[in-house]
Amino acid sequence: MPLRISLEWLKQYIELPEPAGQLAEALTLSGTEVERIIKIGVGWEGVVVARIVEAELVRGSDHLKLVRLEVGNAAAQVVSGAPNIRVGDLVALAPPGTRLPNGMEISERKFMGELSQGMMCSPIELGISSEADGLLVLGTDGPTGMPLTELLPEDQVMVIEVTTNRPDLLCHLGIARELSALLRRPLRLHPAEPVEGGGGEPISVQVADPDHCARYSARCIDGVSVHPSPAWMQRRLRAVGQRPISNVVDAANYVMLESGQPLHAFDRDRLDGGIVVRSAAVGESIDCLDGKTRRLTSGMLVIADASRPVAIAGIIGGADSAVSASTTRIVIEAANFNGINIRATSRRLGLRTEASTRFEKQLHPGLVPPASARMAQLVQEIAGGGPSSAVVEDYPRPVVNAPIRTRAGYFAETLGDAIPDTEAVDDLARLHFEVEAAGEGLVATPPNFRLDVREPIDLVEEVGRLHGYNSLPSTLPGRRQLLDRILPPPDPEWEARDIAMGAGYDEVINTSFEPPGDPELGVFPTSRLRLTDPMASDQALMRTSLLPGLSRAVARNVALDVAGVRIFELGRVFWPQPGQELPREARVIGVATHVAVGAGQPPAAAVRAALLEVKGFFELLTERLSAAAMSAEQTAIPGLHPGRGLRLDVDGAVAGCIGQLHPELAERLGVSAVVLGELNFDAVVARPRVPRHSPPPKFPAVVRDLAISVPELTLARDAMLVIREAGGAILRSVELYDEYRGAQVGEGRKGLTFRLLFQSKDRTLTGEEVSATEARILAAARSGLNAEPRG
Repeated sequence: MPLRISLEWLKQYIELPEPAGQLAEALTLSGTEVERIIKIGVGWEGVVVARIVEAELVRGSDHLKLVRLEVGNAAAQVVSGAPNIRVGDLVALAPPGTRLPNGMEISERKFMGELSQGMMCSPIELGISSEADGLLVLGTDGPTGMPLTELLPEDQVMVIEVTTNRPDLLCHLGIARELSALLRRPLRLHPAEPVEGGGGEPISVQVADPDHCARYSARCIDGVSVHPSPAWMQRRLRAVGQRPISNVVDAANYVMLESGQPLHAFDRDRLDGGIVVRSAAVGESIDCLDGKTRRLTSGMLVIADASRPVAIAGIIGGADSAVSASTTRIVIEAANFNGINIRATSRRLGLRTEASTRFEKQLHPGLVPPASARMAQLVQEIAGGGPSSAVVEDYPRPVVNAPIRTRAGYFAETLGDAIPDTEAVDDLARLHFEVEAAGEGLVATPPNFRLDVREPIDLVEEVGRLHGYNSLPSTLPGRRQLLDRILPPPDPEWEARDIAMGAGYDEVINTSFEPPGDPELGVFPTSRLRLTDPMASDQALMRTSLLPGLSRAVARNVALDVAGVRIFELGRVFWPQPGQELPREARVIGVATHVAVGAGQPPAAAVRAALLEVKGFFELLTERLSAAAMSAEQTAIPGLHPGRGLRLDVDGAVAGCIGQLHPELAERLGVSAVVLGELNFDAVVARPRVPRHSPPPKFPAVVRDLAISVPELTLARDAMLVIREAGGAILRSVELYDEYRGAQVGEGRKGLTFRLLFQSKDRTLTGEEVSATEARILAAARSGLNAEPRG
């Protein structure tokens, strides 16, 4: 059950000028996840408060009701299928013409012949919840016809997911304490000081089951007048999803949401004698506040008087002892129950409440006295209660948090960062620990609202949260060292496989041996070593290139009607070394793409696209894995189509090739067209890339397209060099993204389109600056490339 925290309420305890999003980020990074922020009152123009005065089923329907509403001095009727329609409740009404936060516009409509003059809203329609089981109920008391924003003024509510070990955060004070520690800002706390010395005879209290009830306290207040709670209290309760009931009940809920300690109020005149906390007897039952009778079983903990159970401990009160409009004397219960027992009882009954949600996570008994005093003070202020009686409590086994000792340097050693013990002392003190230096370490005692800190490692977690886990280096336990000093670097072969599969290639593994008579293919050595005792005649030579094997693999797939195959192989080739008996075993990565076309010569455009894909893959591979520079130059490659071959160089040395398999070889294999490429993997990874952080640019970029026509034989690489040189410092990148041949550029010419990105490190570029640089680039292209602008 997510926790709702009102920012307006939270500001009572701590100064918070920051926006809600910044507070949410600080909490989330410290381990308290903020799921979302709800904006209350935004987009509610026109929504008003109305009271349900009558509700009856629409004729012919088993669930739609015709609801008549009081809206100030006027009346309205609405057809609704909400499951929680109840006469007397205040609801939010969106009249015709209202536009809700979700964009829905309300109009008059007819349902099964009945006119519906607007819509009663659920929390979903108002944008304050992502789920709801019916209408938003605003209580029962109060005027109607007023704008909803008068009952629920603008506020921001953080929806927080609290971990099971931190029940102390299930309240506004808990979140305020966290923010106080994170922001190094003081809390504004005012201890409750109720007037004591009255309340008639104190009520007796007995804990008969100390295993399931650690502490139980009760105090009595006479002279109470039950009526609606003040507007400020109702506003805060509604903001966090609580329905106001009466000043006494609201005071109990308010203190629970403020301090995290659930409380309950009994009508003292409806109790038979004193209070006993015991296990339920077989066959007992209780009429609960929600109108349901629940049969109790052995093991369930109850609050009882001399004659019957009056509440299911930690879950729900009984109707027979509830506070009502006629109540003048109350008993304030503040207790601490066993979380495991509360959770088991809640599950067996199928009933989960705000109180049980907190108790089942095991609260600290130290929360009981201040919560009891705070509720007594509120009852005296808003319900006219007289002085409180003496507090009577049974606390058979007091819980005292034990001090925890750490040795010198423990925090730095465990967290792997230079955190001195003096900083740890400051962090823990901000979290309300009693902490002091002791010898060469420190001693810390958890506050009386924390039960989850028991060992030195728990203190480390607290210091780490405040220090910021996101700022800690990645280290391994033991002798803390940075991971890159301990672990070997990741295997580049597996990174290369990930990149290849991400680019859409399937991996193949071919044999390292080849048949005699294979044609020369590629740029690697062609002199192959012969095996003295081959396993088969077609495996007599050791391969020096991956291209022949990849070509045959494509042909086998095509023969099996698998067209358009895209494959890669990362394996070893064997290059003879003059004067040495053993060859050099080099790692090479190769790819092959089948250009699936119909009969006849494949379209040149399809082949060019495949060539660009292979070239792009090798560029990506080199960029990800290497600090080396790869370049491509068009040249004749043995075994590849004349004019459709590229030689790849890495740091100036020949490292591979890309091209279309020669048509004669393709015809021999029985395929239409194959695009191949291979790259010396050892040359790529010889200079591994060192990751370097560069901050995101502060100033916006300007993107322009440059379309030019150039002579047919002009290389795009040469054009990009001219553009980069003319672009100067503000030209951040140049990308070729289109190549065109056709009537529009004329015979003997081709069109090239480049995407240019302009950006400055120290200012926002003006349109005039960019246009001037474009003109300079075009002039350089005209003079250096014989280029002309297109379009």
